[in-house]
Amino acid sequence: MATAKKLLEIFRPGTFVSVEGQRISFSDADVAATVAAYDVAKHKAPLVIGHPKIDDPAYGHAVSLSLGRNNVVLAEPANVDPSFADAVNNERYDSISASFWSPTNPRNPVPGVWYVRHIGFLGAVPPAVPGLKQPSFADADDADLITINFADSQEPTMGTPTQAELDKQAQKLKDDQASFADQQAAQKKLADDLAAREKALAAKEQKAREDEINSFAEGLIKSGKLLPVEKTGMVALLGALPADQEVSFADGDGKTVSQASADVLRNFLTNLPPRVDFAEHSAREEGEQVHDASFAAPDGFTADAERMELHKKIQAHADKHKMSYADAARVVGR
Repeated sequence: MATAKKLLEIFRPGTFVSVEGQRISFSDADVAATVAAYDVAKHKAPLVIGHPKIDDPAYGHAVSLSLGRNNVVLAEPANVDPSFADAVNNERYDSISASFWSPTNPRNPVPGVWYVRHIGFLGAVPPAVPGLKQPSFADADDADLITINFADSQEPTMGTPTQAELDKQAQKLKDDQASFADQQAAQKKLADDLAAREKALAAKEQKAREDEINSFAEGLIKSGKLLPVEKTGMVALLGALPADQEVSFADGDGKTVSQASADVLRNFLTNLPPRVDFAEHSAREEGEQVHDASFAAPDGFTADAERMELHKKIQAHADKHKMSYADAARVVGR
């Protein structure tokens, strides 16, 4: 018993949208002319994967075309590459799409008809002509030519998605949106964390600067160069001076010096002579008289009467309450 030929369904009459986006109608007469014009001596259509620009490599050829039931075009394959045949039989390429030269194409070996250029085997990409039988190179038997229920519409469109595919695409879009939202939330959290760290660091640096200025002012008070009542104003002044603001001036040698304005003020205050004596003094014996301080100011200078009066009050308070001059200065200076 002769083995039946294994035929591939490659095309049928109808109106289709090509890969190139052209809407083309094929009548029964067009399909019959294609089959009749096929001549392997003029061009033997190769079996290829997809629709390459150049028909190479070829995994086999169509040695003949014929018409089946409902004018479906059948191709007889020959010289099929074994590994390619296995891939097709394992349904890695489960659909077929034929490529044609148009009747007016100058490369058409038989002008005036649609001539088969190559036969493409497709995997994930749906063919432009739905309803064709799944290809196979398995051994054929009498039941190989199966009647296919083509789409009812005579104007099928390329790649009409199924409901399952639409559901899958919708789920993917939903997942992508969720992933994007998660990425945005993560980016916002990172930005908020960085902003919080920067704010905390700035607050820590500001607190350290304020503590240092307060400590500097306390040192001036202890050394008698700043009165307690002057501390608040001096701390505010030092805190208001920008750390990076510099002033330029000539030093004692006439050289121009650039220095931070806050440092200039600090140096000035540090080099001032003591204005009050905060050293411990023994309490005066009862009946010991308190004499007013008097001194001769240098030429061109005058004594500050108000500060001298404050000094007298501080000294009197210290004597009366038997406390140090520094403690009395803090009390009187309030």
